[in-house]
Amino acid sequence: MRCTLIARFLLRIAVIFGLPCVAAAETPLTNEQIIINFNTVAFGNEYTKQQYGHVRKWEKPIYVGILGKPPDSFDDMVVHFLDELIAATGHPMSLVYSPRIVREKRMPKGFNPNKVVNIFLFYDTIDGIAKSVRNKKIPHSDFVIKTLSAGKAHCMATINKKKNNIVSAIVYFPSHHTPQSIRTCIVEELTQILGLPNDSDKITQSIFKDRGKHNELTPQDRMFLYLLYNSGVTAGMPRVEALKAIYAKLNKIRPGGIKQK
Repeated sequence: MRCTLIARFLLRIAVIFGLPCVAAAETPLTNEQIIINFNTVAFGNEYTKQQYGHVRKWEKPIYVGILGKPPDSFDDMVVHFLDELIAATGHPMSLVYSPRIVREKRMPKGFNPNKVVNIFLFYDTIDGIAKSVRNKKIPHSDFVIKTLSAGKAHCMATINKKKNNIVSAIVYFPSHHTPQSIRTCIVEELTQILGLPNDSDKITQSIFKDRGKHNELTPQDRMFLYLLYNSGVTAGMPRVEALKAIYAKLNKIRPGGIKQK
């Protein structure tokens, strides 16, 4: 799809990050709008309506493991999206464990996923997921299973922090959903557990918009990820201080921004 003049600012981001052009129907965002949206996504809470006061993000490399009974295509989708996240953040991530990796004998000798993996993806029937998480005594598992069983969510994720440093996460994928729904869940949940947890209908041009039309990362979403991991901000940095650093980085990338007419 060709980028038109009205979407020139998106083209600039695309050039920086090697992204495809996007539809010209969407109104260009100013730097001010992007930083407001970042504030909502990174520091907002759609349930409590409160605002977090500090940055939450990963500091250590991410090692992903898959549990359950996934098709081989699930591994492929996860690896593909991890590559997208690496490109946007520069943060090290890799899939290191799955039933497919074990079956294909690609796992190093003596490898113990319970000692290495810090993001587990459960792919199974809801009953299968329930059995696995209860056997592992995972916190909040009863709430997760109840929510998934009631059909209130296609997928869910939980994170574990030490202060504001995200150290582990679990994502749940009920297997009865379509491949497209599973792909959407991979995109949304893996992005959010990096430190961008909030959804809001006030945001446009983003997977973080509730009931939005986007099911793949938009240029703005990639910008959020880039800013979170490449602006000198650290886990636990106060919100105001972090937003100043992120806004300075954004203005350096897009000097003066693109003003709306």
